[in-house]
Parts: sequence; structure tokens; C-alpha cells
Amino acid sequence: MNPTRVFTSVALVLCALLPRVAVAELPEGLTYDDGYAYFEVETHEDTKDGKRYAKGWSLTAEVRILGRVPSRSAFRMVVKKDGNEVASARQEASIYYYNPPAMDQNPDMMWHGWLRDREQIVNDIGQFDVEIYYIDGDDLTEHLARTHKVDVQKVTRVRGNDDPDAPLFYVNRHGEAAASFIVQRPAGRYPHIAASRPNYYDSNVVATYFTISASEKGRSFQNGYLRCTVNGEKLDLTPFGGSDQVSGDLAGERFYAVIHTAPGNVKEEINFRQYMALLPLTWGAADDPKRREGYPSISDHPGDWECKYIVNGELIRGWRFTVGEDGNIAPHPEESQGLSLGAGAHFVEMTIPEGGAYIDERLVPAQAKLGGFSGHEWQSDGAKAAAAAVPAKGTPAP
Repeated sequence: MNPTRVFTSVALVLCALLPRVAVAELPEGLTYDDGYAYFEVETHEDTKDGKRYAKGWSLTAEVRILGRVPSRSAFRMVVKKDGNEVASARQEASIYYYNPPAMDQNPDMMWHGWLRDREQIVNDIGQFDVEIYYIDGDDLTEHLARTHKVDVQKVTRVRGNDDPDAPLFYVNRHGEAAASFIVQRPAGRYPHIAASRPNYYDSNVVATYFTISASEKGRSFQNGYLRCTVNGEKLDLTPFGGSDQVSGDLAGERFYAVIHTAPGNVKEEINFRQYMALLPLTWGAADDPKRREGYPSISDHPGDWECKYIVNGELIRGWRFTVGEDGNIAPHPEESQGLSLGAGAHFVEMTIPEGGAYIDERLVPAQAKLGGFSGHEWQSDGAKAAAAAVPAKGTPAP
């Protein structure tokens, strides 16, 4: 008898007998980051009788939990349709410890940018529930961190001779049209959203994040300028010789596109892009050496803010938020209703001009009203009003 085979068999039996203990919430001190969570699908193709076809798709998740966790802690993702499990994945997380904890306002955290199992292929479309579990690296208990809703759709395609080609699957993100947040990012902190080419700043900066279904002109970030009022009074953005320019980039390079093709050389694209807009603002008290030189500090102007992002005279987006007497952006009431956005980040009410801006190809208000952040249903009056004000533009899909 092969002792290795016996040991392996016993180990497999013991693993099967180990109970999977699931807890309905995260342990104290841990916070799930809704602003970081992101989902996309990969289409898997094959060939039969000389013709390509789609076997289906597999889901990839980017997820993060803030707080100190044991080594070997992991994430587990369970994908369900109509209550039935259709795919799952379990992977150990990347873990970052700051010593001492929260040094320079950088929290301990665990994250994964490629939580997936490409062997588990789903051939269906529609809305899926995606459960994200935190698995303690010491006692292996499972804690349900969040249940997201992910809408998977597809575009049909033809080949050059107009014969049918394999369709492409994608995640429909029209519901994110009103899902925007603002971040006070301390000097030297890692990017709020992961990126392969991370940008770091040596001063305190303020940035907003938002998602669009982009037109051709909206497929790269449009540098523009900012106009702000505080309690209804215009704020001078260039009192120290700085610039009022809004700059930015794709947030962590989160973008994708699929192209529908039809006979007669018909091509129509649907794409989604998440942008980070770096605002010409800083934060911190007057004696804070990390204040961004040449820019007004939000900390000097407590009250109700309204800022407008303008490109060549055209309104692109607007944001409303409140700065408290402590000089920091105040949490939005939506955050007391189960929405968590990470260190220094807060939900912000965003406005979109009537009919959409030139960067928008598609806007679907019916989907924006349902919620954002991949399944968070709007709870506060302010969030509901912002979502209800999303205008219609284009068609939901090609």
C-alpha cells in the first residue's frame, strides 16, 4: 500500500469533515470597502466544426477589507442565480500591516485583485448575487462581508463574412451612474483604488471617483476646471497662485469595452470607465506641512460645498458635500445605512447635466435609481434624489 496515497486520502476526508462556520457579519475592527469592490467577466470561447462559440464566462472580483487580520486570511466568493450556486472561488488575500497600525492614516488591510476561478464557467445572463466571505486565517471561520448584485449581459457578433461569431459577455454598470465618492488622501498614501501604475502625492489631496458609459470623446479623461461655492458663496480657487484645473486618470485602469457587430459592417460599442478626478483643493489645518502648496484647503471653509467640473464651458459633473467644523468632509447619511467606502472616503451627491454631458454615451435612470456600488440600495433622501435626477441618454445596450 502506498503510504502517500493513504495520507492524502485521510487528509481529504478530514478536510471534508471540517465544519464551515459562517457568521453573518465581520468581526469587530474590520470594515468592508464598497468603494473598492469591482467585478468583471471574461468570455471563454471554443471552436466546434470550424466555428467559434462562447462556452460562457467566469467572474473576477477586486475586493478589500480594512483592519488587521491574521496571516493566511482569505476571501471566498460565491456566485448565485435565483438562489442556486453556479460558481465559487477561494483565494488567500494579500495582507498589508502598518506598524504601528494606522501609521500616517494608512489602515491595515487585506485585498485581492484577481479573486476568481477561471475553470468555473457560467453560461447564463441576468442578475447574479455575489457573496463575499472573509475567512479568518487562524480559526478558519467564515464571515459574510457583503452580498453584491452583478448584472451580466452579452453582445452578439458576426464575422467578416457576416456569419455568426461568438458573443461577448460583460458586466452592466449603468447602475453606477450616481455612485460617486470623494476622498481626502493624505500625503504618501497608496492610491485609493489599486493601479498597475500607482500615483503618489507628497501633499494632502482631494479626489472624486465616478463611473461613466463613455462616448468616443469620453474615453480619456478630460482636463477641465473647477468652480465651487461654500454655503452659497463663491470660493476663490486661486488665491495663492495655484491652478483651478481638474486633472485625473482612469481609476486603477478600471475600464472595459465590448463591441456588438451585425451584418452590413454594423459596429456599436458599449464601455464603462471609472475615473478619478483630482480636484484643485487640499486639506489640513493652517500649520499642516502636508497642505498642498498654492491651493485652498477645505479645512479652512467648513460648511455646505457645491463644486462643478467644467470642460471648455460645458458642465460635466457636479458634487455636493459638507465639511465639518473639524476641517474634514462629513460622512453622508447614506453611510449610516450600510455603505462603507474606506479610510477618508465618503459618498457624495453627484449631479449630471440634463441630457448628459458629451462624455456620456448611455445613461439609464431606471437602473441608477435601484442603487449603486454593485447592489447597495439607496436609503437616504439625498442619495435617492441624486439617483432620481440622473437623465436619460442613448440606449441601455447596443
